[in-house]
Amino acid sequence: MELPGSNYLLTLATISITFVGLSTIAFVFRQALGTRLPEHEIQLIRSFIRTGFGITIFSLLPLLLGLLSITPSLAWRVSSLVLALAHINGLIWIFRGTQALRSVFVASWQLYLTLGISIAVILGLIINTIGIMIEPNVGLYALGATWILVEEMLTFILALRLFLEPLNKGE
Repeated sequence: MELPGSNYLLTLATISITFVGLSTIAFVFRQALGTRLPEHEIQLIRSFIRTGFGITIFSLLPLLLGLLSITPSLAWRVSSLVLALAHINGLIWIFRGTQALRSVFVASWQLYLTLGISIAVILGLIINTIGIMIEPNVGLYALGATWILVEEMLTFILALRLFLEPLNKGE
């Protein structure tokens, strides 16, 4: 059964895999400069790769559930719950390794803004899971998956300052 939003989710999966490839190339380039990567940069690399592959999986999850003849409403509920739990887990992981995060975000307001939007997205996913006020649908789920990828891409852009630092120093 074709779920609404399938094309969007497949496109999101493609963008996510592309992001993993791009971020991996950037870090391989950084490593090729001959400097050893500090632990916090290695944590960032792992985060980018894990999140990119995770969003690919989460983009495909509702489609898989649809292929298993699960009703669209249940597919969105299950997928939203799993994505919300994964995002909460990711936020906990990030804030436990705050050294990596502090080195990326130039101003603390950036970190708090990102956290605030993430909490709003998680609440939207929970609303989609429970089905209060709305019938579970692709909209909030796609918003949640997209935000997580955007959040990681923004962090990657901010992290480029760290990764290109040896070039700026002339090492």
